[in-house]
Amino acid sequence: MILSIGMIVKNEEKYLDECLTALKPILENIKSELIIVDTGSTDKTVEIAKRYTDKVYYFEWCNDFAAARNVTIDYAKGEWYMFIDADEILENSNEIIEFFKSKKYKKYMSASYYIVNYKNKERNSSSSVLIPRMRKLTKETRFIGIVHEQIPFILPVKNLTKTKFNHYGYILASEKQAKAKHKRNIDLLLKQLETMPNNPKLRKELGESYTMRDTLKNREEALKHYKIGKELAIKEGNNNMYCALSINLMATYAGLNKHWEVLNEADLYFKSKSDILASDTDVYYYMLFAFNSLNKYAECVETYIKYKEHFDKYADGKHTTREAYNRALICADNFSLYLASLNVINSYFKLERCEEAKELIKKMLAFSCEFKMSQDFLFKLYLEVMRIQNNYDDLKYLYTVELDRNEEFESNLQKSIESFINERIEEKHKIISLLSKLDIKSKSPYITYMKIRQVYEDKSNDVKAQITEFLNEIEKFDIHYFDIVYYVLKYNMPLKLFKSKLDFDCLLACFDVINRQYDDFLDTISSYTYESNNPYEAYLLKSIYEVSITLNDADDKEIIINSFKKYLKNFEIYLINTYNENILNDENIDLVPKNIQFGYYCMKANEALANNSKLNYIKLLRKALSANNSMKNLISILTESLEENEENNIPNELSEFEILAITIKNNIKELINKNNFNDAKLILAEYKTLNPNDIEIQELEKTIN
Repeated sequence: MILSIGMIVKNEEKYLDECLTALKPILENIKSELIIVDTGSTDKTVEIAKRYTDKVYYFEWCNDFAAARNVTIDYAKGEWYMFIDADEILENSNEIIEFFKSKKYKKYMSASYYIVNYKNKERNSSSSVLIPRMRKLTKETRFIGIVHEQIPFILPVKNLTKTKFNHYGYILASEKQAKAKHKRNIDLLLKQLETMPNNPKLRKELGESYTMRDTLKNREEALKHYKIGKELAIKEGNNNMYCALSINLMATYAGLNKHWEVLNEADLYFKSKSDILASDTDVYYYMLFAFNSLNKYAECVETYIKYKEHFDKYADGKHTTREAYNRALICADNFSLYLASLNVINSYFKLERCEEAKELIKKMLAFSCEFKMSQDFLFKLYLEVMRIQNNYDDLKYLYTVELDRNEEFESNLQKSIESFINERIEEKHKIISLLSKLDIKSKSPYITYMKIRQVYEDKSNDVKAQITEFLNEIEKFDIHYFDIVYYVLKYNMPLKLFKSKLDFDCLLACFDVINRQYDDFLDTISSYTYESNNPYEAYLLKSIYEVSITLNDADDKEIIINSFKKYLKNFEIYLINTYNENILNDENIDLVPKNIQFGYYCMKANEALANNSKLNYIKLLRKALSANNSMKNLISILTESLEENEENNIPNELSEFEILAITIKNNIKELINKNNFNDAKLILAEYKTLNPNDIEIQELEKTIN
């Protein structure tokens, strides 16, 4: 028997079948055995295991991983021993098979291969460690460590750099599972620490377990153990462990945004060694983040170049130095390279090294498609670089070359362009001018939209026809098409063109952008004369006037009242065609949205005014205001308008409004006399919203306060 493969398992049915299937080529091509020890599974783990081997045993769990692992060694009969976990999947077994079939194993005492630890369900972020998992089986071959157990390797070691096991154990199904696992590990390590307080490796493992639970308190605990462990490693003269602990310190400082501490620790790290190490990759990674955060952009760029050089060597299997056995390299995967590149792109941008920034952005856009994130940041920087150069020609490149890489690419690009335009309106014309000239088959109507914008700027007579054609072709109206809303209002075009593709939320978002970009926006709404009895168009019209009232802070009360009348007219059309009359009554009105409640009370107030019930008119306006406080200015104008009419029409008699005012003020005074100041203050606040110009208000406020 050449090789014994040992495993301990407990409730591993999720990955076990895939794990054991990947081992079959080894078991079939070299003289080997598979030993599986179960520690108390309650799922189908044992059933799955027995399909692959008849050497399935049971071990009563005793909170000691090394003890359980050593049982697999007790059963082993091979010349060599290899151990794996049930959530580790071998990618390719050829190198291991060749190692044994060629008898190369006779020249070595240990062999290592890569374990790639995936950090998330998307499997786009990982750390990797070249770790000795195989060794010649002797009497001294035993596991140590009640958790994070390992067999001490012996030299010489063969590095099987083409062999990789993908480890999915850190992708836990729930927060509860993660918390339980980390607590278990910490408890076991603290127990072991009682008997081994001067073990630097144990301090490292404790720190790593604490950082798995990413809280401020846990990071501080991790720092404590890393610092103690580093001092212990110095006393032992264990430089490899010193390096591992030093980098863990940097990682923790980085997580705490202690950038100077990162750089100080890096300086100590480089002074402590003379050779180039695999772990230098991680050091340069943390350094470049620190430099960028401290606005040391030239240093960030310089460090990134070194990081990339070491990254490439590690990726090619050329960095296999022994200190890497003590910790996983967590910054040597493509996701880390992507994040590092985002930082250096920012540094290039700050240094106005535009061409270098653009070239790196182009490379990272491919990664952004792979990881489906941070494209907005890349596009934003790209646009800023183009602005600095006063040349947007690279937008052609983005549209004609990069689009095929990802379906979401064009959508993200368009969002970024519109966001950029909103922040830098002065650049809008340049971008529209360039994109409107592109002759491409776009997956969205955005380029067509750009052409319409250009036609509008050119004041072409053809713009209305193009708007109509555009609205007929799109499936759903998007906020990025906000200029179309403005054009429709500007040219007094029918709202039926939107064909139920535009809803209130999108309209509101469009208005917010339009109001910032067009000084004549509110005047455009005021001048809009299109009318309709169609429920959808009435819905849009009432929404347009509703929003315009809230945006209008002008002193021209006539414009606001005119917009309110248009709002009310269209609201009634929309209401009649949308809501059942059994719902639209005082008893059930609270069941409908607040903006509908507002319109309902305004409609009822208008009816009360028509019936000369001015007191009821005021009460209903107050209810309307409670449903939509953003209409405070409108309600104030309406009540003031009523007062003015009362003064003009009934000079010798008290109006209903005045009677109401006197009644309210008498109630307030009575509450004051009874020392009930809280209720008096509440009623006075309500009265103040209805009649802010009453000279008695100030005196009442002084009395209450």
